[in-house]
Amino acid sequence: MQKWLTLGCALWVCALSSGAKADPPTPKDQGAQSQPGRSRRVRVEIAVWGKLQEQDRLTLFSLLGQELTGRGLALARTELPPNWNGEFSLVGGSPLTLMRVAVDVRSALKWRILIVDVERNRALVREQPGPLRNAAALEAAASVVGAAGVTLSEGFEITALRPAPPRKTPKPKPAPLPPIPSLQVFGILGLGMATFDASVPLEIGPAAAVGLRFPERVALRLSASHFPARRFESRFGQFDLDRNRLSLSGARIWRIARFEGQLSLGPSAEVLQRRDTIPMSGVAAQGSSTTFRAGGEMQAQVRYLALPFLSLELAVGAAYFPKPVRFTAAVADDPVLLEPFKLVFLGGVSVEVHAP
Repeated sequence: MQKWLTLGCALWVCALSSGAKADPPTPKDQGAQSQPGRSRRVRVEIAVWGKLQEQDRLTLFSLLGQELTGRGLALARTELPPNWNGEFSLVGGSPLTLMRVAVDVRSALKWRILIVDVERNRALVREQPGPLRNAAALEAAASVVGAAGVTLSEGFEITALRPAPPRKTPKPKPAPLPPIPSLQVFGILGLGMATFDASVPLEIGPAAAVGLRFPERVALRLSASHFPARRFESRFGQFDLDRNRLSLSGARIWRIARFEGQLSLGPSAEVLQRRDTIPMSGVAAQGSSTTFRAGGEMQAQVRYLALPFLSLELAVGAAYFPKPVRFTAAVADDPVLLEPFKLVFLGGVSVEVHAP
């Protein structure tokens, strides 16, 4: 009898063992089993984007500390780099970092809260009314960050999060195009004007110039002009006088839209050639002669760029020749027949062609 009782108890214990069921492991337990050495992320990095009064900043971090530390999370204040473009670096940093947050307070009426889930590489942008940055706005911002931290620390995702954009390297700004090419060759053709003496106040003749422009907005220019022979008559006779001008100048250039202003300065020279002399009776005639005078000049030019290769130019200026020049008659007392001005006023209109 005892033998059968012992056998029955053994069969009952085996039946209970075969019918027992264990509770399935939770996802958190599976994650712990699959990654036994993994540290729990508890660090919340937060920074303020924009200017915020020190008192408001302290209040914000105090509220955030209350929201996070009570739930086992650690608050870490960080600073954003200058000229930050709103993109977080998703590489590097502490392995304990749970999320990165930037509170955008640049606008006094509307704040933006940028949250990055570091583990899942996802981002959230939440707009928050910030009327005059009062206490209610600070509490609302702290509440949003605290709720996001708790949600992520419990292993859940925030449904509003979207994939974080990859970090972009700033595009280099294109170098501004120089207003003047590296080297520009130009030629000018037009009409030149210059005063001469009391009997001939103004002379007009063809003018030409060639030169180079450099990228520093400076130019080198060689100019020439010719004033056709003019007949001068007096009681002692008559003669023709040719006048030629030559100058070499350096210039500084300013550009506004399609207009250019230029101020040039340099040496100047004139060649005066007397010929075809016809003396009156009793006056000795001399042969042809050439007179040279040298000085300096200053001119201001204004150009309008009509076409990519063609400009219209207007010039005004003055030249000064310190050495006086006189044409006299070969008689007693040497009466002066002609005395050119020492100070000569200049002008001109011309067309310029340049390349490139």
